[in-house]
Amino acid sequence: MDRLLLDHRSDRRARFVAALATACLTLAALPGCLAQRPYLPSDNPSAWRVRLARLGVAPIQDPDSDADAPVDKPSDALTTRRERTPAATTSRRWHLDIGLRTSHTKLSSTEQQLDRRLDLPLKTDILGVFSRPSTPIDRKSNLGLNSAFIGVGRAENEKLTWTWYFAGGTGEDRSDQRWLHLRLKVNFKYGTYLTGVSTEYYPWGRPEYSGLRTWGQRFQKSRPYVYSGIEGGYISGQGKGEFTVFGRGLYKDGVTVRDWVVGFPIGLGWRIPLTEQWSFALAGGYTFHVYRPDEYNGWNFLTGLRYRF
Repeated sequence: MDRLLLDHRSDRRARFVAALATACLTLAALPGCLAQRPYLPSDNPSAWRVRLARLGVAPIQDPDSDADAPVDKPSDALTTRRERTPAATTSRRWHLDIGLRTSHTKLSSTEQQLDRRLDLPLKTDILGVFSRPSTPIDRKSNLGLNSAFIGVGRAENEKLTWTWYFAGGTGEDRSDQRWLHLRLKVNFKYGTYLTGVSTEYYPWGRPEYSGLRTWGQRFQKSRPYVYSGIEGGYISGQGKGEFTVFGRGLYKDGVTVRDWVVGFPIGLGWRIPLTEQWSFALAGGYTFHVYRPDEYNGWNFLTGLRYRF
């Protein structure tokens, strides 16, 4: 029995000595292993040197390699793509438009009604003391049918841009003429309220907004475009006329117009860049209407400013 206990203790002592010897050998060989293999997360040191170089961190040098050996650099294609990324993110595609729209519509039925309704009071003036009152026809001839517009839109690519806009304008023409106990009074009021979507197509690309130091450079980088769209809205008009003698009404008339309209504008324009954010546009075209085309069809002239953001 004593012999078995002695053999068991000798066996445990031998295992402990073997484990201790193995640990000492491992610690002794560790510095050599570290000296032979640098600390690299990958088996391809060149790939990690390239990644570290892009981050601006000095690459880890292999102690056994030549210190003067060149380090791989990112390709030119990667560098070019990285340099273009900020420019792409800072490009201004959205815009805000403000401007003035002048209309030269037909107003055929309005002109016929005015001629017919003003004929009697003007013929009553046998002495010719009254002049013909100012009407919407005169305002149209003087390019006075104006409306302001504001819109917001986006450039989808180098050739196509769209804008959603609102336009509105009101006006009034008054004529009050007196001679002794005769009086001719004529008043006209009108209002136009429209909204729609227009597109601009630039055959040779949109204007360039860089290097705008002189007006020559601005005109050189300006571009023509074709615009079209669809719009709808509400048009109102009201006219009143009265001819009195000694305060008594000899003739009195009135007319009211309330129309909902849908139109399709199309035309040509030219956009001139002013700064990196602002541009100026001149455009002219024709609008075709579905309802009462003899009244509302006509030419339009637009001037506006555009702010890119």
